[in-house]
Amino acid sequence: MTTEQRDAIIKLLRDYIRTSADYRALVAILDSEQKNQRVSEDWQADLRKIRETEEYRKILRGLEPVISSIERAMAEDRFLEAVAKKPLRIVEC
Repeated sequence: MTTEQRDAIIKLLRDYIRTSADYRALVAILDSEQKNQRVSEDWQADLRKIRETEEYRKILRGLEPVISSIERAMAEDRFLEAVAKKPLRIVEC
């Protein structure tokens, strides 16, 4: 595996994690709006606010060690072995 391929996989993994966190944030926004019986016209602003919270950042930081271990394993050509031993799990918000 080339360095460019490894970098692309790590970027894809980081993008996936951020997308998963955004999805959970949007579900929280929709749940809140349903409970309050109001629909925000600017849900994108709500999402930006959530992205600035410590909880959101904590989710992303919490998965950084997993990404780092995958990156190291890939650099050592042990990626498949590492994935088989420690599958990636996204935590619930």
